Amino acid sequence: MLDMTWLRLCIVVVLCVQCLCEEYTNSWAVEVIGGPEVADKIAAKHDFVNLGRVGSLENVYHFVHRRSPSRSPRSLSSKHSDLMSEPEVAFVEQQKVHSRTKREVYTPPCDKTWNQQWYLHRPSGHDMNVESVWKQGVTGKGSVVSILDDENGKKEKPEL
Repeated sequence: MLDMTWLRLCIVVVLCVQCLCEEYTNSWAVEVIGGPEVADKIAAKHDFVNLGRVGSLENVYHFVHRRSPSRSPRSLSSKHSDLMSEPEVAFVEQQKVHSRTKREVYTPPCDKTWNQQWYLHRPSGHDMNVESVWKQGVTGKGSVVSILDDENGKKEKPEL
């Protein structure tokens, strides 16, 4: 009996944490059978504004409820129920906020001598820290480079 109670408590906690992580907007995707005039009528009846079709999706419209907060931790289930009560409405979904993160695009150089360039790449970490700069997307484009040569101008060196 105690195990089932503990399991139920864990499930409730997980569900609550998931709810806290989601953020809802005041926008809905609404499928309305009957065309834009019917969609406008339903939107006005329930205090929404119809912003028009969603892309090239037939019969799917973007509704906004302007008196609702633009972002909220809770869904507005009453608005969902109001829209679904209309016989011409086939589908309703309140839109959620989605966070986007940039993917890392860094790949180490494919230089045969990379492991020999200790000043750029040293496993101990005592190097010029260029890899972390490259990972940030800094490429040096537009930079001016000066070469200081202490070997009396030996220009035949391949690295120069």
